[in-house]
Amino acid sequence: MKFQILIVLIFSAIFFGCSSKPLDPVVFDKVDREISYTKDIKPILDNRCVSCHSCYNSPCQLKMESFDGLDRGSTKELVYDTRLRAIDPTRLFIDASNTNDWRKKGFVSVTDKLEEHNASIMMQFLFEKDRNPKNIGNYSPETDKLTCAKDKEELEDFFDDNPHKAMPYGFPAISKDEYNILMTWLDNGAIDDTKRDISTDFEKKQIKKFEDFLNNKNIKNIVTARYIYEHIFLAHIYFDEASGNFFELIRSSTPSGEEPEIIATRFPYDEIKKPFYYRLKKVEGTIVHKTHMPYKIDDDKLKFYNDIFIKPNWEEEPYIISYFEDNASNALEVFKQIPAISRYEFLLKDVYFFVNSFIKGPVCKGQIALNVIQDHFWVAFMDPKYDLSVINKRFLEDNFKYLRVPNQLGEDPTLFTTFKALGYEKETKAYQKYRADIYQKYYQDGMKLEYIRKSNNKELNDSILTVYRHYDSASLHYGALGSIPKTLLGY
Repeated sequence: MKFQILIVLIFSAIFFGCSSKPLDPVVFDKVDREISYTKDIKPILDNRCVSCHSCYNSPCQLKMESFDGLDRGSTKELVYDTRLRAIDPTRLFIDASNTNDWRKKGFVSVTDKLEEHNASIMMQFLFEKDRNPKNIGNYSPETDKLTCAKDKEELEDFFDDNPHKAMPYGFPAISKDEYNILMTWLDNGAIDDTKRDISTDFEKKQIKKFEDFLNNKNIKNIVTARYIYEHIFLAHIYFDEASGNFFELIRSSTPSGEEPEIIATRFPYDEIKKPFYYRLKKVEGTIVHKTHMPYKIDDDKLKFYNDIFIKPNWEEEPYIISYFEDNASNALEVFKQIPAISRYEFLLKDVYFFVNSFIKGPVCKGQIALNVIQDHFWVAFMDPKYDLSVINKRFLEDNFKYLRVPNQLGEDPTLFTTFKALGYEKETKAYQKYRADIYQKYYQDGMKLEYIRKSNNKELNDSILTVYRHYDSASLHYGALGSIPKTLLGY
């Protein structure tokens, strides 16, 4: 009997010794007035939370640029992880359309009150920071293991070990007034009052013009619309600088005049087997620099599209392009029917945007991609009248086999296929040799500085652009900045 009692005592000691301290009930001063999400809450989140909780790699995928992101909540699933197989994407506003669908995808609420507790996950993080405001120890948001707590027990375990690692993480606590306002709003049920349609009358007219152009059933327009969409789908399109509104180009199941309903695909060149329409959908939430790539469309831009794409004769009879998986991602091959000069002029017109979309792209943590940048480099472009991709009709077509891109392997290639094609080293060397040989034939005395394209931008000189690396991100600037770099990219 004594032995049994001893065993019970040992196990009890182990159990209670390892258990975490229960969460204390949160405390705050209730604000005695109606609180608005857009007027009171969103400014606090924008000032103190969005710098981390935005973009695709937000901690726990908790995005706070909009109420929709806050309502979606958090997940333990890492955006960037070591995987042998691709996983389903979890893009806000794209891959699920309501809260229930996000819950099915593993996202948990940070605003609903926890079971047998007087607070939500978000309230508990704010409360712990309020009573433990000092930063103690090391803080590294990029490398620290995140809790992404889904329930009361996980919160207890985390704060038992990390009482000083609440939110804002590694930064000073929010002010007492902000704390009480946020806590009151959350305690009252986190009510949203976001106004969804605040486009100006001018913007609505311009949107209709652009959508009419893109959805024209003329074959040239159909091909052109696909080309434009696949090149500016990352853009924050604007029509009116004063409104502050931005729009994204999507493929929608609904036509103009109805609410845009995005058709979710992994890539912009994925086939949609039912009728769809190119639509402009307002960008919801706070604009953050790391994903902001503005692109202006006005009457002059629409005229430009017509002048370079629709009016010229195409040497090939226009035809509808297939979405054949093997080459759909290679714009050079897929859109070869569009005159090379038209495609060239389209890219040069907004060269800063297109280079910026390569630099930023759809990711926010690009250290691997940026390892090729030692410090900074310049980017320049040839005047089309000297470029052999325009002058020599066979130049691009003869090199399609050398200019394949990794995405042509498909969305989920095998490990063997990936390593086999890694770098496309043979193809790259073959293309460089072909290019050097043919340019030598055309320009026996070498290339000259006057062959560089001259900027038509009256405000900013985009003849040459400068790229600077900042650890795991980069920035793009107009002009040739800094000392002469080791690398100059010429196109």
